[in-house]
Amino acid sequence: MAASLQTALQGLQFTDYCSVATITTISYDYLLTFGREVELVWRRPWSLMSSLYVIIRYLGVVLAITDAIWGSIIYMPELVRLCIDTFKFTNWGSYAYMLALEATMILRIFAMYNQSRRLLYFLLGLFFPVVVVELVLTVLYFGPRNGMYVTDIPLPGMQICSGNFSLSPLLYVYFSIPGIVFDGILALFAVARLVQHTIDMKRDLGGWKMNVCMRMLARDSILYFMGNLIYRSFNLIPLTNLPPLYKTLAQAFCSIEPFVLPPRLVISFREYHAQIVSDSDAGSPIESMVFRPGDPNGNND
Repeated sequence: MAASLQTALQGLQFTDYCSVATITTISYDYLLTFGREVELVWRRPWSLMSSLYVIIRYLGVVLAITDAIWGSIIYMPELVRLCIDTFKFTNWGSYAYMLALEATMILRIFAMYNQSRRLLYFLLGLFFPVVVVELVLTVLYFGPRNGMYVTDIPLPGMQICSGNFSLSPLLYVYFSIPGIVFDGILALFAVARLVQHTIDMKRDLGGWKMNVCMRMLARDSILYFMGNLIYRSFNLIPLTNLPPLYKTLAQAFCSIEPFVLPPRLVISFREYHAQIVSDSDAGSPIESMVFRPGDPNGNND
């Protein structure tokens, strides 16, 4: 019994270390990018992409820090009720975050294809089933009649809460497939457009020349797809019977990656676009992309 208790306490201590590391990483990343965010988002004409970025950045920060604190040792009365409410907030918030993130990636593909309405409607038609599937999954796990139960576990000098699900982990796997496939389709569209554009440039100019804006968007789509695939895979680890160490490391990764990579992709592209606009003012050729009707400079990504 004493050995089991000691193991549990060591696991909780490691969880606290990971929580501190998560909060530190998220906070440090925010401070690093805040100056560029002010210059490239807040001081520029507002757009739909700007609104989506703000949702991604600030909802992501709140979710990451809340999830990190929730994963640590908590000293509070009425712990079970608090755990349930916090757990539901982080997961329903993650659903809203996913919608904003996917909308951002769709608009990027839309821009790469010269604002093709037909392509936009096609992507939205593919995205709608993903929205429904993710909503059903969230309701099953965190709705009024979900399979989650939380217990209050007293330990010497502290209380912790433990969340468990009566639903099979395979359900999460099956319901995650449409989202992964959709992200893969977006990545394929981005790569296909980049290849097509490069071939057109070869035919028209007689040499291989790649639009750097398109190359960045294609690269970002691939990075997003790979990051999301790894994230969904790591999300399964806490549902398995692996040792607590692996579960904690997986949770730490899932609390950092989706809230750091996407905002940085947006900021990096905006920063590059601002640079080429500045170079064009100095007399250098400019490569631009249109992100909304009436915006010839493509300032909305």
